[in-house]
Amino acid sequence: MIPMRSMVLSSLMLWSALGSAQGGPAPDASIKDKVDTCVACHGPGGNSASGVFPTIAGQTGRYIYLQLRDFKEGRRKDPNMDAIAAALSQQDMLALGDYFSKQKQAPSAFKADGAKVTAGKKVSDAVLCPMCHLGGFEGQNEIPRVAGQQYDYIKKQLADFQGQAAHQRRRQHDERRRRPVRRRHRESRPLHHESVLKRRRRGGAAPRCAEAAAGRDFSRRFMPLACGFFRWTALGRWANLCRLRTSCGRRARFR
Repeated sequence: MIPMRSMVLSSLMLWSALGSAQGGPAPDASIKDKVDTCVACHGPGGNSASGVFPTIAGQTGRYIYLQLRDFKEGRRKDPNMDAIAAALSQQDMLALGDYFSKQKQAPSAFKADGAKVTAGKKVSDAVLCPMCHLGGFEGQNEIPRVAGQQYDYIKKQLADFQGQAAHQRRRQHDERRRRPVRRRHRESRPLHHESVLKRRRRGGAAPRCAEAAAGRDFSRRFMPLACGFFRWTALGRWANLCRLRTSCGRRARFR
């Protein structure tokens, strides 16, 4: 039976040989099983051979850590990554980011069209892609490396970003349509009319709607008083008339 120590040493030597062949160091023994899980989809050393999975070799360590943290906390969704990231600790994420950032990115097998490359460079310069991803698109800090990435994966990500932006615009439009119209509060109307009158005194032209609003405000303030005064005056006249009729009736009966 092979001793456990010999098995561990042989596995470490094997990973060291694979790491040197891929242009990067071998993973630490504490994350070896987690690296095995990663390379099952992302390829040996993080060099993916499919456009479904991105190449993470040579990616910035901070970017890898932040993406794993977002998958774990639910800020980013993927049916394959959600369960994997849920079992990772913070130290595991940092170690995985450090490991794959030190791996050498393999040359892409994609054959680019020269005319499309020229047109794409003009578009990227127009929308300021190099401002964040840098001139060679090698990325920095939490900004991912785009150079050498799988063509199909980049196309899918851009389409997803475009769809998310369109969804965000539609949601904002719907919120604006559902938002009730905010009317001017009554207490702020006198202040508005005073500002209009001040502009008129200074020689500024006040809009006709403001003059009409000022007239309505005058009516709103003084018409209740006038109506009340008229009402009480009419009521007093009616009471006097009733009193006069009552007194005349009494005089007629006692005659």
